[in-house]
Amino acid sequence: MMKPLLLALFLATPLLLPAAPVDNTVAILDAGVAAATALAADDLPAAQAAGLALKDTATSAGQPSLATTATHLAESTSLKTAREAFQALSPTLITLATDHDGYYLFTCPMVHAGWVQKTKPIRNPYMGASMLTCGVMQTTPH
Repeated sequence: MMKPLLLALFLATPLLLPAAPVDNTVAILDAGVAAATALAADDLPAAQAAGLALKDTATSAGQPSLATTATHLAESTSLKTAREAFQALSPTLITLATDHDGYYLFTCPMVHAGWVQKTKPIRNPYMGASMLTCGVMQTTPH
């Protein structure tokens, strides 16, 4: 039988359990939406910043492949290369968005690629100002 003082110390000592993994899915999605929004506005610096935020979030979430792809967006030197990097990111973002409310999925018929938005009006990140409203909504939030 434990002595009362030892029992009190045992009960007062917090258990050191491993930290639960953090679900950064919404942060990843929101960085992806920020990248899509920037590309739709033909804003390379904002797209690069969103790529950097996505890289940092993916790294902390333990998704090194996504972080590597996001680095390509962050380091892109033109809207063309930024859009190519974004296109490589989009399948992962689309997969993540299908399990979260508040995200809309779109497809661009010109480049046969999709993207995620949080608003219904089409803002095509692959075409920017030249064809901003080109696209088809695939699903609505559940």
